[in-house]
Amino acid sequence: MGVTNHLLLPQNHDLSLKLAAQVLASQEDHDDDHTRSSNSSLRSISGVVTSQVISPGLVELTLHAGDPAGYGSRTWPLRVGGAGVGDNDDDNDDTNNNHMLAMLGYLVIRPPIAVRFAVPIALHGVDDTGMCDTALFWTPHLRENPTLENIAMRAVQWLEGGEDGSTQEWKDTEIHAKKGLDVIQKYVEIRKSQFSSSNSSATPLVMLPTITPEWIVPALRPCFNKNASEISMPDWKRLVTEIGVNSGIYTFDLFTPLFCELLIAEVDAFEATKLPCRRPNTMNKLGLVVNDIGLEPLLRNILESLVGPMCQALYGGVDDASMITSALDHHHSFIVRYRNDNKKNTVTTKRNANNINGNDDAH
Repeated sequence: MGVTNHLLLPQNHDLSLKLAAQVLASQEDHDDDHTRSSNSSLRSISGVVTSQVISPGLVELTLHAGDPAGYGSRTWPLRVGGAGVGDNDDDNDDTNNNHMLAMLGYLVIRPPIAVRFAVPIALHGVDDTGMCDTALFWTPHLRENPTLENIAMRAVQWLEGGEDGSTQEWKDTEIHAKKGLDVIQKYVEIRKSQFSSSNSSATPLVMLPTITPEWIVPALRPCFNKNASEISMPDWKRLVTEIGVNSGIYTFDLFTPLFCELLIAEVDAFEATKLPCRRPNTMNKLGLVVNDIGLEPLLRNILESLVGPMCQALYGGVDDASMITSALDHHHSFIVRYRNDNKKNTVTTKRNANNINGNDDAH
């Protein structure tokens, strides 16, 4: 059909740069009030708490909307930037035919910009990566007028139910999401109580949103003390070991034994509460998704501070890998417990395609 699916980074995407520039210009206009991070039109939208440019061409909105007993029980970061994911409808002269294919589900017309939630959320019309569904989220009006204000209003409407709030599917999804949030809140409260009543000096991981340097091997600690995106490819090459010649498969030490012990202790502590948990897959009944117990912020810090910049440097120039590395902005983190022949338990952890029980393999 002649369609393509190129994925552009925000800093190479014209609309992304334009929207980010508008936010930066507004911040400069209000530099006398450092608490104002949203422009005036965004501040007037109920449900938009803040907006900020977190990297060239990438805007993050903080949303707080919806039923206080549902999505409104917390804030949600929404990121706007980069080319939308889908098929170009301008690569074929037969536009009417392309739109007919889209209606039949054979063609997903690319939206003008990517919109995604930066944290895991169970929300109708949002996939496992946080990306807002092209067909459901992008109304004809929004496609024609993809301003930051219109995108924000649509996202707020999405959290509040909007056009889909009356459907049972949307309501069931919100109930499911609230149950998950309740589990995290209950577990964090339990761990805080345990920590305050104990003599331990080791703060539970679930109470810490960012990486502590002593958890990381010395060679990689500088990545968490400065902008890892400024580290050159030759420098990254010195920090990792390539398996074979030009294989693109790298191995490297990442966590210290201290962090591995803390992670296992956290998983054991959660299992002891008997709170409900989601298993990594249908084939494993002895693991859990650590995002669901409150460790998502911690592992997101690893992804954004280390894994993302590393992959951009190592794979950014490879044509068939550029789409993957440019979209590396989310994670599905879980731990799996295996039982050996002696019925003794051993634990390994996996994040995306990486094995992190002391070292990582990236490919």
